[in-house]
Amino acid sequence: MLSPRGEVHITHRDCGPYKKWNIQDLATSSKLELLDKVHFYRNDYRGYYNRRGAGGKSHKPFTIRNSFTFKFKAQ
Repeated sequence: MLSPRGEVHITHRDCGPYKKWNIQDLATSSKLELLDKVHFYRNDYRGYYNRRGAGGKSHKPFTIRNSFTFKFKAQ
């Protein structure tokens, strides 16, 4: 579903238990190639508010330190 010159951007923490998600390996196994990995700065995205995905605290923010945006393209 990705256009020939399209990109996938995923912002994710890259420390502790989050590193075990192996974002880059998952992308490679889905035929995506890493273009860039840049620090995520919330202030670069006006109006950005992070929230948990589910559970009783889903309305509360969480720490976004050690976060990066991984940029992938189709191989």
